[in-house]
Amino acid sequence: FAILRMFNSFKTQEKARAVYVAPHEDVCAQRFQEWKTKFDDRLGRTVVQLTGETSADLKLLEKGEIIISTPEHWDVISRRWKQRKNVTNVKLFIIDELHLISGARGPCTEVIVSRMRYISAQMVERYGTKIRIVAAASSLANAKDLGEWIG
Repeated sequence: FAILRMFNSFKTQEKARAVYVAPHEDVCAQRFQEWKTKFDDRLGRTVVQLTGETSADLKLLEKGEIIISTPEHWDVISRRWKQRKNVTNVKLFIIDELHLISGARGPCTEVIVSRMRYISAQMVERYGTKIRIVAAASSLANAKDLGEWIG
């Protein structure tokens, strides 16, 4: 519902983007297949999956409205966010399986969430709009702490 709400809210603005980040490539591939049918085929919204190859990913980012990625791939793309306008057009950032933040990919996940929070703060100062960050997890012992950290 967050994706549909984003598209509904930003109809008149420049191309709004949603980014979905999952910790495993197979989850990304599965979500890509599901969402391609739901959003691309039925609603005409372009769904892309980042590959890990920077030049190809930049082209995918330019054409995609819904971007599916692993934390590592999004980390590479979002590092130079000031030079990449398509990163600043992200209006919705969804991080899935946040309960794995204490695992092997946790540091990368923490970096990209922190970076998106920083980008959001910069966007509020400059344009008055912020990035909506949505996190999903199965169960967390410190859900309140993570919620406060995410904002």
